Order: sequence, then C-alpha cells, then structure tokens
Amino acid sequence: MKLISSTVALVLATASTLASAQDAAPRQYVNLSAFKWEASNGSQIVAAEFDGVDTVTGRIVDSAGTVEAQGFRLLTGYRLYDWLGIELHVGTEGDANFNIRQTTTDFTVVFPEDFDFTQITSVNDVNLDDFDLDLTTTDSQLPAKAELNQIWGFFLRPTWVPNKTFNLYGLLGYSYAKVDYQTEPSWYTVSERGLSYGVGAEVTIFPGVLGGGLNASVDYIRYLDGSELELDALSFGLGLRF
Repeated sequence: MKLISSTVALVLATASTLASAQDAAPRQYVNLSAFKWEASNGSQIVAAEFDGVDTVTGRIVDSAGTVEAQGFRLLTGYRLYDWLGIELHVGTEGDANFNIRQTTTDFTVVFPEDFDFTQITSVNDVNLDDFDLDLTTTDSQLPAKAELNQIWGFFLRPTWVPNKTFNLYGLLGYSYAKVDYQTEPSWYTVSERGLSYGVGAEVTIFPGVLGGGLNASVDYIRYLDGSELELDALSFGLGLRF
C-alpha cells in the first residue's frame, strides 16, 4: 500500500512539474526577416478586326517575365500547443529591374468567297486549311521594373522539437500579394490570393540572454502559385519568444 501511495504521489508531482513548465514556456513570438522573393507572371493580349468583309487582321502578344528582389517581412505568432502554432505574415518593399520576354504574332486571315460562317458553332468547326493565313512572329525584350506592393499570409505552424534549442516546422496557410510592374510609360498591377506552404528551421542563440527567447530562423515559402502570379520567398530572420 505504501508503494502504491508513493507511486501515485510521484506521478502527480511529475504531472504538476510538466504543467508548470508548459505554462511557463513562452507562447507568443515575433520575427523580423530579410527575405529574397521571386515573382513570375505571364499574360496574353489578342486584338483583331475585320478588314472588309473577307479579311481579318490582328495581333497576339504573349508576355512572360520573372523578377528577383529583396524585401522585409514581419511575422507574429502564438503557440497553441508545443507542436502547433498560428502565424500572421506581413511583407513589403523590394524592387528590381528585369526584362519581360514578348512574342508578337501579327496575322492576316482571308476567307474564301463561298465560306459559310453560319456553319461554325465551335472552334472544332474551324479548319485553317480553308483559309489564306499569313503569320509573322517576332521576339523581343521589354525593360521593366517590379515592386512588391504588399503580401499578407495567415498560417498554421506544425512543429517538431527534438531538443530545447532547435526545432523544425512546416507552414500551411492562405496568402494575398500585390506586385506593381512598370513598363514604359505605364504601370500595371498583378494581384493574387491562394494556398501557401513552406518549411523552416529555428535555433536558439545566446541561451543566457532574454531568458533564452532570442532565436534565428530560416524558411522557404511558396506564398502563391496562381495563374497570374507565382511568388516564392527565402527568408532569414531574428525572433523573440515572450
């Protein structure tokens, strides 16, 4: 009976110690990072008009470009459990010059005199061999400038903690970003929102300073993978748990 009582007391004491340690562990944290972002986008513009009654002239412009630049990101988070937290990311700044690749196709289509437009109900009904088709394609580089206007992201952060000074984590969330592009003489803006995911690592630095709450981190995140904008970021930062 005495052995059972001692065992129960030991279990209760251990549980109390663990609970106290859990309550004492920092739950909130902030991090300021310098990050390198890369954005890619593409577009197509089609313009055509009838020239008379049997000829269509027009132009197709395909544009694509990738830009890399540096910026800053601030995040704040809260540890719900030892293994799971939530984070809010805010990023901005960073601009760079780059080239947009353009492929321009000028076309002229001449229809036969006896062509019956009423028989066309879908694209599948069109046979280019029935027309007199003239295509002229040119490739060019268009100087441009891009600036990260803003990026917001909300994430779940599952974490693996092998020891007290190091942890690995994943990120899964939802983001919104806006990138401004300048091609002389005008600006245009591309924005996108969607699923985000990434991985990262964090290590405690100067354990004797600020209660061991100071840390360094690195992460790689695919913020967006949309039809108009793809945005990746590699970040290096300093954080504080409190």
